[in-house]
Amino acid sequence: MLLLAGVVSIVLIGLSCIGLAFNQPGWLIGVSIGSVVEIICIVLLYKGSSEILKNEKPGLFLLFYMLRMVLFVGTVLGLVLLQYKANIEVFNYSFWGALIGYTPMQAVVIVTTLLHSRNQNKVNKGE
Repeated sequence: MLLLAGVVSIVLIGLSCIGLAFNQPGWLIGVSIGSVVEIICIVLLYKGSSEILKNEKPGLFLLFYMLRMVLFVGTVLGLVLLQYKANIEVFNYSFWGALIGYTPMQAVVIVTTLLHSRNQNKVNKGE
């Protein structure tokens, strides 16, 4: 999943370089930050899942979930403050770029989870 997320991140960062041609580096900054945040969130998802399986404490999974949400909301809030409140020109459109960098990773997580569960069902059925 991390490898696929990395590939998607590289493609998105490459596409966001188009903004540099129009003198809008905020898209590249936002997509890069959003991609890094999502990769960190995927790692936290795996850590939370493995902790609940090892220790059988659902509170740990909730803790990792809250860490992911705080990371995402903090990043988005920070970019909004830099873009609108501090009015730093380099960060124009970085908020939207971060959402573009973050959102496709959710599809990566869903697709890889579905493929994994299908393969597990085939193994369990003996196909």
